Amino acid sequence: MRTYRNAQGQQLMLTLAYLNEQDHHNRVHDPIGCYPASGFDILQTSTTRLQRLEAPSMQPLIAQRMLARQGSRTEAVSYWIRMGTRYSADSMVSRLYLAQERLQGRAPDGILVRASLLLNDEAAATTAHETLESFLAELLAGSSPAVRPLLLR
Repeated sequence: MRTYRNAQGQQLMLTLAYLNEQDHHNRVHDPIGCYPASGFDILQTSTTRLQRLEAPSMQPLIAQRMLARQGSRTEAVSYWIRMGTRYSADSMVSRLYLAQERLQGRAPDGILVRASLLLNDEAAATTAHETLESFLAELLAGSSPAVRPLLLR
């Protein structure tokens, strides 16, 4: 976990959660479950494809956008989960893929890449998601050749 500050003074929070091997007990999981467990209300969710972050040879990068609130704190969140070479915004699809891989004797690695931004106004959510996705694109562009394959495949 790390917090960055952009030129406009906004704090962008980044979480990377990586597992080298996943099984049904230890796997990367969706923030939609964690946020309510931490006292947040989920106000909006949507699924999107982050084409500008994709490499030509990779699977479509399916990501989730979320707006969450806890008291006076409102947070725009953009994230993706990569399991092996797959991306999914649906936890059941991810679990099915993991089960299929385990039946084949494979234990895929996986990562949650989550970026979030505190908002003063819920109406700023669309702009906030664009800011987050620009931040993630810059993060990927600046990542070393050793790190980039952990984030995207």
